[in-house]
Amino acid sequence: MHYSEFYKKLVEKIEIPESAKEEFTSLVKRLDEDLQFGREVDKLIMRFMFPKAHDIRRFLEKLAVLAKKYSVDENTLQFVFLLLSAETLYKRYLKQKISEEIFYDTIKDLKYKLIECIDCKGYNGTFVPHWFEGFYRLERFALGRFQYEFTDTDREIITPNGVKIKKGTKVLFLHIPSSGVPLTDDVRMNSYKKAFEFFKDTPFVKNGKIVFVCHSWLLYNKHYEFLPENSNILKFMNDFYIYDGYISETNGDLWRIFGKYENVPVNELPEDTSLKKAYKKWLCDGNATGGGVGVIVFDGEKIIN
Repeated sequence: MHYSEFYKKLVEKIEIPESAKEEFTSLVKRLDEDLQFGREVDKLIMRFMFPKAHDIRRFLEKLAVLAKKYSVDENTLQFVFLLLSAETLYKRYLKQKISEEIFYDTIKDLKYKLIECIDCKGYNGTFVPHWFEGFYRLERFALGRFQYEFTDTDREIITPNGVKIKKGTKVLFLHIPSSGVPLTDDVRMNSYKKAFEFFKDTPFVKNGKIVFVCHSWLLYNKHYEFLPENSNILKFMNDFYIYDGYISETNGDLWRIFGKYENVPVNELPEDTSLKKAYKKWLCDGNATGGGVGVIVFDGEKIIN
């Protein structure tokens, strides 16, 4: 059964917007009514999730064929596929004694990417379905405000306080989902502490320290020149030793700030938030966007970069 109690709880817990929920649920119910269609989707879910999540791109191609065969919207079918695959993921969380709270916090990224898609593209779905593979592989988790993913350092890093991080050290790549939760001091520190606790008995905590690496537009060093001093983005940046950066001549991350307005002339960009207002002025003055790469060394209580 596709329109199951789990599915009903999932879309409520992760707060799928009502209009999108109606579209997804209509297709989910159709899978129960059209047994052949339902069996074909189930077969893809099983192949995708067993014995662990495989390369999702192969399955997106197969879903595109199914969408055409059964005359349904490809984007809707993709998203329903992810929603229905989440039940197997949920069972794996419980088997590994990972809390239900962490599961729902993690899978809530479906909602965040859905909102981005509605805002930027105007349809219910996601324009980055491949992004979710890390979640379904149990390699990326939401712990408080941030998400953390397994990785190794690609270079040696020495922080200002002399902490040496050797190339190949197991670290956690830190992601900042578009949840809308402000990056306040308490919110950030709470997430770092949750990550330390979650990974404390793994190779990611060594000698009482854990290392987070982040590659993001939020770490753009020019922010210090045009964002207000009380900006939570600047406070977030101050948590890091930022050891690399770049300029984006194509302004590729503008959609993260301006959504569907990313391609309008810069003088027509909206100014309905302080961040948008600051970025619009920066761009109108002839400047470009960019990003940075930084590291946090955390001992469970404080940052020791």
